[in-house]
Amino acid sequence: MEKILIYSRSAVGAYDGVGQQRPWDCCPASVQIIMRAAGINVDEQTLIDAIGTNINGTNHAGLACPILNEKLGGAGYTAVWLPKEPVSRAQIEALWKNIKRSIDAGRGVLLNFEAPPGAGPQGSRGSVSPPYPRWSTTYHYTAGTGYAVDDDGSRHVWVADPACFGGVSGYWCRVEEIARLIVPHAYAYAADAPIQVETVEDVKPTPPPVAPPSVEDLSAKLDKALAVLTALLSFLENKDPSLLEAYRASSEGKN
Repeated sequence: MEKILIYSRSAVGAYDGVGQQRPWDCCPASVQIIMRAAGINVDEQTLIDAIGTNINGTNHAGLACPILNEKLGGAGYTAVWLPKEPVSRAQIEALWKNIKRSIDAGRGVLLNFEAPPGAGPQGSRGSVSPPYPRWSTTYHYTAGTGYAVDDDGSRHVWVADPACFGGVSGYWCRVEEIARLIVPHAYAYAADAPIQVETVEDVKPTPPPVAPPSVEDLSAKLDKALAVLTALLSFLENKDPSLLEAYRASSEGKN
Protein backbone atom coordinates (compact mmCIF):
# COMPACT_ATOMS: atom_id res chain seq x y z
CA MET A 1 0.00 0.00 0.00
CA GLU A 2 1.38 3.40 -0.96
CA LYS A 3 -0.01 6.90 -1.11
CA ILE A 4 1.82 10.14 -1.98
CA LEU A 5 0.19 13.54 -2.29
CA ILE A 6 0.83 15.40 -5.52
CA TYR A 7 2.83 18.53 -4.80
CA SER A 8 4.43 21.11 -7.06
CA ARG A 9 7.75 20.01 -8.50
CA SER A 10 8.48 22.93 -10.77
CA ALA A 11 12.22 23.22 -11.37
CA VAL A 12 14.30 25.43 -9.11
CA GLY A 13 17.72 25.17 -10.66
CA ALA A 14 18.71 21.51 -10.55
CA TYR A 15 16.14 20.87 -7.82
CA ASP A 16 12.95 19.09 -8.74
CA GLY A 17 10.59 20.35 -6.08
CA VAL A 18 9.74 23.37 -3.92
CA GLY A 19 13.13 24.59 -2.77
CA GLN A 20 13.84 26.90 0.14
CA GLN A 21 15.13 30.30 -0.94
CA ARG A 22 17.43 30.91 2.02
CA PRO A 23 19.52 28.66 4.28
CA TRP A 24 17.27 29.40 7.26
CA ASP A 25 13.73 29.23 5.82
CA CYS A 26 13.22 25.47 5.56
CA CYS A 27 10.09 25.67 7.72
CA PRO A 28 8.24 28.15 5.46
CA ALA A 29 9.41 26.17 2.42
CA SER A 30 8.06 22.94 3.93
CA VAL A 31 4.77 24.69 4.70
CA GLN A 32 4.73 25.83 1.08
CA ILE A 33 5.04 22.22 -0.08
CA ILE A 34 2.12 21.23 2.18
CA MET A 35 -0.02 24.06 0.86
CA ARG A 36 0.77 23.33 -2.76
CA ALA A 37 -0.15 19.70 -2.22
CA ALA A 38 -3.55 21.06 -1.11
CA GLY A 39 -3.81 23.29 -4.19
CA ILE A 40 -2.95 26.54 -2.40
CA ASN A 41 -0.10 28.76 -3.62
CA VAL A 42 1.44 31.16 -1.12
CA ASP A 43 4.80 32.80 -1.75
CA GLU A 44 7.63 31.99 0.60
CA GLN A 45 8.11 35.52 1.93
CA THR A 46 4.48 35.68 3.03
CA LEU A 47 4.98 32.45 4.95
CA ILE A 48 8.24 33.69 6.49
CA ASP A 49 6.44 36.76 7.81
CA ALA A 50 3.41 34.81 9.04
CA ILE A 51 5.46 32.15 10.85
CA GLY A 52 7.98 34.60 12.27
CA THR A 53 11.00 32.87 10.74
CA ASN A 54 14.29 34.79 10.78
CA ILE A 55 17.99 34.14 10.21
CA ASN A 56 17.94 31.91 13.28
CA GLY A 57 15.30 29.70 11.71
CA THR A 58 11.89 28.75 13.13
CA ASN A 59 11.70 27.98 16.83
CA HIS A 60 9.15 25.14 16.69
CA ALA A 61 6.60 23.52 14.39
CA GLY A 62 3.64 24.92 16.32
CA LEU A 63 4.42 28.40 14.98
CA ALA A 64 3.32 27.26 11.52
CA CYS A 65 -0.08 25.96 12.65
CA PRO A 66 -1.93 29.31 12.53
CA ILE A 67 -1.05 30.04 8.89
CA LEU A 68 -1.72 26.43 7.89
CA ASN A 69 -5.15 26.60 9.51
CA GLU A 70 -5.83 29.99 7.96
CA LYS A 71 -5.01 28.88 4.42
CA LEU A 72 -6.27 25.31 4.74
CA GLY A 73 -9.57 25.92 6.48
CA GLY A 74 -10.87 23.15 8.69
CA ALA A 75 -7.56 21.29 8.79
CA GLY A 76 -7.03 21.76 12.51
CA TYR A 77 -3.24 21.59 12.37
CA THR A 78 -1.91 20.58 15.77
CA ALA A 79 1.65 20.30 17.05
CA VAL A 80 2.69 17.12 18.87
CA TRP A 81 5.96 17.09 20.82
CA LEU A 82 8.39 14.20 21.14
CA PRO A 83 10.51 15.71 23.91
CA LYS A 84 12.97 12.96 24.69
CA GLU A 85 14.47 9.63 23.78
CA PRO A 86 13.83 6.82 23.75
CA VAL A 87 10.60 7.35 21.85
CA SER A 88 7.96 4.98 23.22
CA ARG A 89 6.05 2.53 21.09
CA ALA A 90 2.87 4.45 21.91
CA GLN A 91 4.42 7.66 20.58
CA ILE A 92 5.51 5.95 17.36
CA GLU A 93 2.05 4.47 16.88
CA ALA A 94 0.47 7.89 17.46
CA LEU A 95 2.92 9.47 15.00
CA TRP A 96 2.05 6.90 12.34
CA LYS A 97 -1.68 7.24 12.97
CA ASN A 98 -1.48 11.05 12.76
CA ILE A 99 0.65 11.04 9.60
CA LYS A 100 -1.67 8.57 7.90
CA ARG A 101 -4.75 10.49 8.99
CA SER A 102 -3.32 13.76 7.69
CA ILE A 103 -2.27 12.31 4.33
CA ASP A 104 -5.64 10.59 3.91
CA ALA A 105 -7.21 14.02 4.36
CA GLY A 106 -4.99 15.43 1.60
CA ARG A 107 -2.86 17.42 4.04
CA GLY A 108 0.87 17.03 4.49
CA VAL A 109 2.68 16.88 7.83
CA LEU A 110 5.31 19.38 9.00
CA LEU A 111 8.35 17.54 10.41
CA ASN A 112 10.97 19.28 12.55
CA PHE A 113 14.23 17.29 12.52
CA GLU A 114 17.33 17.44 14.67
CA ALA A 115 20.04 15.07 13.46
CA PRO A 116 23.32 14.65 15.39
CA PRO A 117 26.55 14.74 13.36
CA GLY A 118 26.66 11.84 10.92
CA ALA A 119 23.21 10.58 11.97
CA GLY A 120 20.95 12.01 9.31
CA PRO A 121 17.87 10.34 7.84
CA GLN A 122 18.35 6.85 6.44
CA GLY A 123 16.49 6.31 3.21
CA SER A 124 14.30 3.20 2.98
CA ARG A 125 12.63 1.24 0.20
CA GLY A 126 15.75 1.71 -1.92
CA SER A 127 15.71 5.53 -1.83
CA VAL A 128 18.91 7.55 -1.43
CA SER A 129 19.65 9.01 2.00
CA PRO A 130 20.18 12.79 2.06
CA PRO A 131 23.84 13.52 2.96
CA TYR A 132 23.41 15.52 6.16
CA PRO A 133 26.64 17.08 7.48
CA ARG A 134 28.88 14.74 9.46
CA TRP A 135 30.60 17.48 11.43
CA SER A 136 27.63 19.32 12.93
CA THR A 137 24.08 18.88 14.19
CA THR A 138 21.46 19.53 11.52
CA TYR A 139 18.31 21.44 12.43
CA HIS A 140 15.87 21.13 9.60
CA TYR A 141 12.20 21.11 8.58
CA THR A 142 10.71 18.85 5.94
CA ALA A 143 7.23 17.89 4.76
CA GLY A 144 5.78 14.40 5.10
CA THR A 145 3.60 14.02 2.03
CA GLY A 146 3.05 10.28 1.75
CA TYR A 147 3.07 6.93 3.48
CA ALA A 148 3.56 3.30 2.52
CA VAL A 149 3.22 -0.13 4.12
CA ASP A 150 5.30 -2.96 2.64
CA ASP A 151 4.43 -6.64 2.54
CA ASP A 152 6.69 -7.28 5.53
CA GLY A 153 4.68 -4.79 7.59
CA SER A 154 7.35 -2.07 7.61
CA ARG A 155 5.93 1.46 7.52
CA HIS A 156 7.47 4.38 5.68
CA VAL A 157 6.94 8.12 5.24
CA TRP A 158 7.65 10.03 2.04
CA VAL A 159 9.76 13.05 2.96
CA ALA A 160 9.68 16.05 0.60
CA ASP A 161 12.88 17.93 1.46
CA PRO A 162 13.12 21.61 0.50
CA ALA A 163 16.90 21.73 1.08
CA CYS A 164 17.79 19.12 -1.52
CA PHE A 165 20.88 17.91 0.32
CA GLY A 166 23.24 16.51 -2.29
CA GLY A 167 20.49 16.59 -4.90
CA VAL A 168 18.08 14.46 -2.85
CA SER A 169 14.71 16.21 -2.97
CA GLY A 170 12.63 13.35 -1.58
CA TYR A 171 13.04 9.93 -0.03
CA TRP A 172 11.29 7.21 1.92
CA CYS A 173 12.09 6.88 5.62
CA ARG A 174 10.84 4.40 8.22
CA VAL A 175 8.40 5.85 10.70
CA GLU A 176 10.69 4.81 13.59
CA GLU A 177 13.48 6.82 11.97
CA ILE A 178 11.16 9.81 11.58
CA ALA A 179 10.34 9.65 15.29
CA ARG A 180 14.03 9.55 16.21
CA LEU A 181 14.78 12.60 14.09
CA ILE A 182 11.92 14.66 15.53
CA VAL A 183 13.15 14.37 19.15
CA PRO A 184 13.24 16.77 21.02
CA HIS A 185 10.98 18.82 18.76
CA ALA A 186 7.45 18.56 17.37
CA TYR A 187 5.55 17.70 14.24
CA ALA A 188 2.30 19.27 13.06
CA TYR A 189 -0.51 17.34 11.40
CA ALA A 190 -4.07 17.99 10.24
CA ALA A 191 -6.20 16.70 13.11
CA ASP A 192 -9.60 17.83 11.85
CA ALA A 193 -9.55 17.77 8.04
CA PRO A 194 -12.15 15.33 6.68
CA ILE A 195 -10.77 12.12 5.26
CA GLN A 196 -10.96 12.10 1.48
CA VAL A 197 -12.68 9.02 0.13
CA GLU A 198 -11.24 8.00 -3.20
CA THR A 199 -13.94 8.00 -5.85
CA VAL A 200 -14.53 4.78 -7.72
CA GLU A 201 -16.46 4.67 -10.98
CA ASP A 202 -19.87 3.16 -10.54
CA VAL A 203 -19.91 -0.42 -11.76
CA LYS A 204 -23.13 -1.56 -13.37
CA PRO A 205 -24.40 -4.78 -11.84
CA THR A 206 -23.91 -7.86 -13.97
CA PRO A 207 -27.26 -8.87 -15.47
CA PRO A 208 -28.57 -12.23 -14.31
CA PRO A 209 -27.88 -15.11 -16.71
CA VAL A 210 -30.60 -15.77 -19.22
CA ALA A 211 -32.01 -19.28 -19.03
CA PRO A 212 -31.89 -21.24 -22.32
CA PRO A 213 -35.28 -21.59 -24.03
CA SER A 214 -37.26 -24.68 -23.18
CA VAL A 215 -38.44 -27.27 -25.69
CA GLU A 216 -41.99 -25.94 -25.30
CA ASP A 217 -40.80 -22.40 -26.16
CA LEU A 218 -38.94 -23.60 -29.24
CA SER A 219 -41.95 -25.61 -30.39
CA ALA A 220 -44.25 -22.61 -29.97
CA LYS A 221 -41.86 -20.37 -31.95
CA LEU A 222 -41.60 -22.96 -34.73
CA ASP A 223 -45.40 -23.28 -34.96
CA LYS A 224 -45.69 -19.51 -35.20
CA ALA A 225 -43.07 -19.35 -37.95
CA LEU A 226 -44.84 -22.10 -39.94
CA ALA A 227 -48.13 -20.29 -39.58
CA VAL A 228 -46.61 -17.09 -40.97
CA LEU A 229 -45.00 -19.00 -43.85
CA THR A 230 -48.28 -20.76 -44.66
CA ALA A 231 -50.11 -17.43 -44.75
CA LEU A 232 -47.45 -15.99 -47.05
CA LEU A 233 -47.65 -18.92 -49.46
CA SER A 234 -51.41 -18.65 -49.51
CA PHE A 235 -51.14 -14.95 -50.32
CA LEU A 236 -48.71 -15.61 -53.17
CA GLU A 237 -50.89 -18.37 -54.60
CA ASN A 238 -53.94 -16.11 -54.67
CA LYS A 239 -52.18 -12.98 -55.98
CA ASP A 240 -49.52 -14.31 -58.35
CA PRO A 241 -49.10 -18.08 -58.89
CA SER A 242 -45.84 -17.48 -60.82
CA LEU A 243 -44.17 -16.10 -57.64
CA LEU A 244 -45.23 -19.21 -55.74
CA GLU A 245 -43.73 -21.45 -58.45
CA ALA A 246 -40.48 -19.44 -58.30
CA TYR A 247 -40.34 -19.89 -54.50
CA ARG A 248 -40.94 -23.64 -54.78
CA ALA A 249 -38.26 -24.00 -57.44
CA SER A 250 -35.77 -22.12 -55.24
CA SER A 251 -36.61 -24.32 -52.24
CA GLU A 252 -35.96 -27.45 -54.35
CA GLY A 253 -32.59 -26.11 -55.58
CA LYS A 254 -33.75 -25.45 -59.17
CA ASN A 255 -32.46 -22.44 -61.20
